[in-house]
Amino acid sequence: RRFIFCLTLCLTLFCGISLKAQNLKTISQEKAYGDLLGFVPGKETYTYFVNNEGKNVLHGNYSFVGSKSLSNNTTQANVKYSIKASYKNGYLNGAYSVTGVYTGKNYSYTRGWIPYTSNSKMTGTFLNGKPQGNFVASYPGEYYTSEANVTMKNGKYVNSYYYSGTDGYKWHSYKGQLTAD
Repeated sequence: RRFIFCLTLCLTLFCGISLKAQNLKTISQEKAYGDLLGFVPGKETYTYFVNNEGKNVLHGNYSFVGSKSLSNNTTQANVKYSIKASYKNGYLNGAYSVTGVYTGKNYSYTRGWIPYTSNSKMTGTFLNGKPQGNFVASYPGEYYTSEANVTMKNGKYVNSYYYSGTDGYKWHSYKGQLTAD
């Protein structure tokens, strides 16, 4: 009797797990995201399930990888852009990161073509669709630089924050402590 009970229980659990896994579908498709250079074309891949209303609900890993080139009289640039995230029942849930790598050169009438390279990155964590925990953003460029660090709880800023950066002419720095919602 115990054997039959355990076997029935295992089969029920296994069938339930496999049925749920069969409901998840994966899509890979062309997409474009807005960026400093306009829209960057690329490929997004994500998993989803179809809810009772027939709508696709993101559930699982999400990624986007794209690139673009731009060339005119004053700028020659290339950008590689990526997003990685995780969803649970349609809400961002877990690690989230956006990365951009910019290379190229700008034309200066006094100095000619000036090469540059920049890597921007933003990382954070979401819980049930709301920012949760530490978020860090950095844009270390040769002329324009910025860095920010904030802490979020249930989608609201809490604790300390930090920002520093330059707009190419002047350095700005802000630091503080948040004490109320």
